[in-house]
Amino acid sequence: MSVFRQGGVRSAYAVWVRMGLACTLAVMTACTSTTGYLSDVAEQPNPMDKVVNADLSARKPSGGGFLSALGFGRKQNDRQGQIYSGYEQRLTPSEVRSLDRLSGEQFEVNLEDAEIKVAARNVLGEVLGINYSIDPRVGGRVTITTSKPTPARDILTMFESALRSNGVAMVRDSGSLRLMPATEAVGVAQLDQGTRIQPGYAATVFPLKNVSTSTILPLLENFLARPGMVREDPSRNALIFQGTEAERISAIEAARSFDQDWLAEQSVGIFPVNNSSAAAMMPELNRVLDIGEGGRGRNMIRVQVIERSNALLVVAKTREQLQRAASWIQRLDRLDASSSNLRVYKAQHLQARRLAAMVNEIFNGVSASSSSAADEPASQFPPGSLSDASNSDPNAASQPAEEGMEDTQQVAGGGISQPASGGASGVRITANPENNTILIFARPDQQRSIEQAITALDRPQEQVAIEATIAEVTLTNELRYGVQFFLNSRNLGMGRDEGSVGLFKEAGQAVISRTLPGFNLLLGPETEPRVVLDALRGVTEVKVLSSPSVVVQDNKPAVLQVGDEIPIVTRTAQSVLDPEAPIVNNVEFRNTGVILKVHPRITGNGTINLVVEQEISSVQRSQAQSLTPTISQRKVSSTVSVTSGQTVMLGGLISERQQRGRDGVPVLGDLPLIGDAFRSNQNASSRTELIILIKPQVIRDSMDAQNVAEQMRSQLRLMNEPSRNVPLRRPAKTLIE
Repeated sequence: MSVFRQGGVRSAYAVWVRMGLACTLAVMTACTSTTGYLSDVAEQPNPMDKVVNADLSARKPSGGGFLSALGFGRKQNDRQGQIYSGYEQRLTPSEVRSLDRLSGEQFEVNLEDAEIKVAARNVLGEVLGINYSIDPRVGGRVTITTSKPTPARDILTMFESALRSNGVAMVRDSGSLRLMPATEAVGVAQLDQGTRIQPGYAATVFPLKNVSTSTILPLLENFLARPGMVREDPSRNALIFQGTEAERISAIEAARSFDQDWLAEQSVGIFPVNNSSAAAMMPELNRVLDIGEGGRGRNMIRVQVIERSNALLVVAKTREQLQRAASWIQRLDRLDASSSNLRVYKAQHLQARRLAAMVNEIFNGVSASSSSAADEPASQFPPGSLSDASNSDPNAASQPAEEGMEDTQQVAGGGISQPASGGASGVRITANPENNTILIFARPDQQRSIEQAITALDRPQEQVAIEATIAEVTLTNELRYGVQFFLNSRNLGMGRDEGSVGLFKEAGQAVISRTLPGFNLLLGPETEPRVVLDALRGVTEVKVLSSPSVVVQDNKPAVLQVGDEIPIVTRTAQSVLDPEAPIVNNVEFRNTGVILKVHPRITGNGTINLVVEQEISSVQRSQAQSLTPTISQRKVSSTVSVTSGQTVMLGGLISERQQRGRDGVPVLGDLPLIGDAFRSNQNASSRTELIILIKPQVIRDSMDAQNVAEQMRSQLRLMNEPSRNVPLRRPAKTLIE
């Protein structure tokens, strides 16, 4: 080995003596720097844990952007937003703290085909003064030659590159550097602290500010020193580079060159469209500027529609191109404001005739009550409506109107409506139910107001998923006072701060109105209906009559019915003139079985108002063959207000049945006096109580729908599992006292 200091050639012995004195002074006077370096290279936990906990949130912009600069959408009385500018962190190569003492000194190194162990002793130990260890499996030879004096930092980088070519990695470990096989360095690589890039094999996190990781990864494939050295963290929009110092610096510089603000060199303009629709003008502008698919100016100018302000957002490469687009927008936006024209609006969520009726009422003063009454069901189920609805003739439903515009004219308040007193002059609105569209004939200024009203009304409707469980509980000795008394006596979540099952003991907890005797309970999300059923099953027989599930739109009724239609003679007639005339009977059919009607309505604060009608009816066996059978009926009607996911329990409908029978020896049991010895009389009675568990859940978007579907799927999986007794548990907290 030959080591030369800048300014003259010295012998190796003299250099070693001077280096020994320098190392002694460094230990005495620069211990703080060495200690700082040792803390940097100390062993750290798993680097992936630090990546997960690192703060990689997007920085706030330094300004309000081009929208605020143009005053877009700002009102004079609006409160101004406050901006808190972040600070920018740049990842730059760090200075090794233990080498601060060598600042300004340069060395010449000449290692010709030296073993790695010898080269490490000379470069790390004698020149740089860094503690190191070598894995016994490390072997090979390196050559490091400098043609001129080189800083110590660069010598360390050259030595690391030479080790890499021999399959050896230099990793920080326990306050020193460890030389080990590169194949095993992946699992022990440490994460750089803060914005420093330390020497050795390690990992560095580089957050992206302007582009996404999925966009930049394909661009970096040809700029990486080796494949597999980069990973992405999409949730924090960051890249994780793993490798030597030189490899990481090269990869980060390449990523920084692609991570540029694409709007920095763009000209942006917002141009309101006054006389037509911005969405309709955009295809025309694309054809004029030739920026459509395959056009010559496709990558030079981009146009987007801002629907809420009926404007066009234009992004161009140069200011001249932006001005050219603005001039064409002004030319195309020249319509005769005094002439009316026809526009077609495609209804997205509501029925076109309902939407046309409401818009007609707004602009022409035509009442939409008649049309909405034909389309909308009753707002709730009044007491006794079950029998009325079940006995109604299905053919009595409203028949569809004639095809074409005739149907729309009748429903939408006259179809092509004439302006009423106080209405908009010349506005005609009609609906086409065939393709669910609305035809608007009005002036351009009127059409903008009409389109705003339609957009505000044509919103997606919320839905409610309803799960119901109807069970019949046999009242044994322990349940002789009913289910309500049993739940209170067992304190199944009924005590203070002991559960989520609560009775309505105070007004204002929930809106409850019962039209028939019974009791109401609320089961919170922590207490599942299965817990109550399993508690009752432990002491008596529980028979689940029905467990339906249905999804219904907001403010629409849901009917769940399982049973038979029973014929009932309502009138009998026979001619008095002809004695042999046949008897004519008028027969109506009565629905029996399990019938559940639920009408949900979602309020503004997110709660659900439920109008519930439940009926359990059956024909008595003794009169099942009669034309006028006796129908046994148990029915409950209630209105309750609950939150989404909360379970309502309705109960208290107790029925009692008497059964009498006699068993004995034929003939002998009928003998007088001694017949009692050969027969036995049986008198039995049974009491059952009907309980209904209803759980509504609001579905506002696709995520809510997915959650409800997953819950139903889990219930199907439970059906395939063998039944087992679930121990009683106390829920976490009482919701209602």
